[in-house]
Amino acid sequence: MTRLLSSSSSMDADLIFEATKLRNSMLAEVVQLASEPGPQKYAPRAVTCPRLRPRIRIGSTLSSQEKAWVQRRQRETARHLRDLFSRISIPDFNSNNYIKQSESSRALPVIGIACSGGGYRAMLNGAGVLASWDSRSEGSRQRSGLGGLLQSATYISGLSGGGWLVGSEFKRPAVA
Repeated sequence: MTRLLSSSSSMDADLIFEATKLRNSMLAEVVQLASEPGPQKYAPRAVTCPRLRPRIRIGSTLSSQEKAWVQRRQRETARHLRDLFSRISIPDFNSNNYIKQSESSRALPVIGIACSGGGYRAMLNGAGVLASWDSRSEGSRQRSGLGGLLQSATYISGLSGGGWLVGSEFKRPAVA
């Protein structure tokens, strides 16, 4: 038993010694970096540019992949828009003709939903709004209800608390 303790203590001492050496070398590096004059690290200066310059796609149009996705998504949104428009009964508006014309000309509206930031308050308020726009929510498909607007959307985004909401929506079953 004594022998076990002594070899164990020796190993512990070796580990402590190595950890102390590592800590001291890291501390020395931090002290050196901290003692260098700060503003010169961030001041503009001449540098060598990378040989292969990074390529950035000009963002004035949609990429071909996103265009293809939007076309597929519009097949889904069209049926939800048709149902939503017919249910809310807009005076002097023929929703079936509008959808037919829009589908044939590929001019269906592209709906984007933005959920604002603001922590828990924004998340909870936005969740109530999305629930009222979700055709799966009880009561949202009543006459003049906006159930189906969520399924009619092409894009959804969120910032801060709204981002928490949008992220949590991905945990639920598919919207469309």
